[in-house]
Amino acid sequence: VIANGGKEVIPFSIRYIKDRDGKVLENEEEQIAERLKKAARDGSIQILKPETAQIMISLLQSVISGGTGMGASLGRPAGGKTGTTNNWKDAWFVGFVPQLTTAIWMGYDKLGLSLGIGQAGGAIVAPVWKRYMTAALKNEGVLNFPVYAGLSEREVCENSGLLPSSRCGNKIREVFIPGTEPSEECDLCRGGELDLDPALKGPKENITGRQKKSIMKNIKKKKREGSVLDSIGNDLL
Repeated sequence: VIANGGKEVIPFSIRYIKDRDGKVLENEEEQIAERLKKAARDGSIQILKPETAQIMISLLQSVISGGTGMGASLGRPAGGKTGTTNNWKDAWFVGFVPQLTTAIWMGYDKLGLSLGIGQAGGAIVAPVWKRYMTAALKNEGVLNFPVYAGLSEREVCENSGLLPSSRCGNKIREVFIPGTEPSEECDLCRGGELDLDPALKGPKENITGRQKKSIMKNIKKKKREGSVLDSIGNDLL
């Protein structure tokens, strides 16, 4: 839906069914096409506002260009999102280019088994997605994402999202729905660093030896067959 400019997409797994004589008994593809045509006529096909879809496409492109999905970079416009469940039991990457959207999941079908420590979506699934998409798009031209809605662009402070002040170190360009651009100057930075209340900064020291011993004791109590907890050791604490 996001890659389609906010318009409804109806997934299906079987295109059509034929009998042994070649007669089409059921054509799911045609039925869905008719449903979408009807939705286009009455306006219900637009699930997300075009402006919202445009913002999301921009955000998801940044996941690949400089986020957790860098391993999925195709060298062409693409967006996506990594996903990892607790204890690395499931890893995902869902990504798209203007022509194609692909989702890949990795995990065990046996409940409780872990892929292993650190086996996250960006680490193991994104590279597989890249290889698949490279092959699938081999004969497809490189396309830019359509402009579904007009957006404005502003330079903002990376830390606060507000207009940068002279004290802001990291500045980035972001897109906004017209009328929602920041109007206030950043007051959080101090020479490029966040100037937060001490209570919000958290502890400066690592966990104490007593805390570490308590954590390891609880882990040993909760160990179960097939769980990633079996592999957790002192090197992770």
